[in-house]
Amino acid sequence: ESSRSSSPSTATYHASLSGPPPAILSAMVLHKSTETVQEQGCGVLCNLALEDENRAVIIQVGGVPIILDAMELHAGSAAVQQQACKALCNITASGKGRCAIAERAGGLQVVVGAMQRHPREEMVQEYGCAVLCNMLFEAGFKGLVVEAGGLAAINTAMQEFLAAPGVQEQGLRALANLSCPGQSAAEADTTSSSTLRPVRASHRTVTLTRSGEDPTAGELPSTFLSSGAPTAIASVFSTLEEGGLEEHPGQSLLSSSSGSVDRS
Repeated sequence: ESSRSSSPSTATYHASLSGPPPAILSAMVLHKSTETVQEQGCGVLCNLALEDENRAVIIQVGGVPIILDAMELHAGSAAVQQQACKALCNITASGKGRCAIAERAGGLQVVVGAMQRHPREEMVQEYGCAVLCNMLFEAGFKGLVVEAGGLAAINTAMQEFLAAPGVQEQGLRALANLSCPGQSAAEADTTSSSTLRPVRASHRTVTLTRSGEDPTAGELPSTFLSSGAPTAIASVFSTLEEGGLEEHPGQSLLSSSSGSVDRS
């Protein structure tokens, strides 16, 4: 009992700047061309980002651009895309994580591109939708998602995987976030971390706007309609009425090995 209480916690150790996140990222930078290093590195980052302290360190030392680089360099690898999207999903549980993707030139296009290149890969579609869901959680980033082709990607994923509850859940969560006004950056910063747990969710979870206003507020409804998203939603509910899909509990944090943890 005494030895257990005197040893540092895993979170404290991992949050150290000399701990695992920087070492993993260094390996990914040194071995950019090695697919397995990128895949496994993203998988470990996904699991580390389950904890707030680790997530903050990953963002602080430039982890998001490194993950996006891996996705671009190994665009044809569904395994890399899957693990990278899962890592980004957990990282975008925080406002700083969402900002890191938005501030990286073409960051959202990389995520959408992964979904477009791997239309038959269910996990890429599910976790790609989850990343977009988290980005749409913030009012200031809704326009960026629309411009990057995110709505079309979500719509295509939902239509392609009508019988996949995970894809439908994350797609609907993303569309729900899109249809709500979202929160400002200041509001998002004061929201408890338990509300921000990835995969972030339905109905108005947090968002960070820099100005508190959504410049695309007037455009989003028409964009939503023209994207074909209502057709996808109608198809989902039609399938549900026929008993084709099972109801699944809400998803919170993602784990690289098991797909999700902390289900409630």
